[in-house]
Amino acid sequence: MRKILPIVSITTAGLVAALVACAAPGSPDKPGPAPSRPAAVTTSAVERPGSPAVYASIAAETDCVKLQTSFDTAAAAHDRDKARSRLDLMEIDTAYMQAIDARMRELKCY
Repeated sequence: MRKILPIVSITTAGLVAALVACAAPGSPDKPGPAPSRPAAVTTSAVERPGSPAVYASIAAETDCVKLQTSFDTAAAAHDRDKARSRLDLMEIDTAYMQAIDARMRELKCY
């Protein structure tokens, strides 16, 4: 599901902030305490895990490069959470990637 576009240093601020907030403190081999799981978001009768602000940011974004950067950030968070066996956070990361992918398709980014 990974798309290739040029990477820029600017990302969707809401996505980055949410992904940083989701990361458990500590090192990969000694993760800190589990963060509380964000409430599920119900939009169009579909329940989505994670932050409503992140989904709103994704829906408002019209720059394909920024969306790609956000996708890459979510994919990196997914890989980090997988290494820590954090299935709950992996679910959120995957949901963000799916939302970004859908938005990029909607904008005909690829």
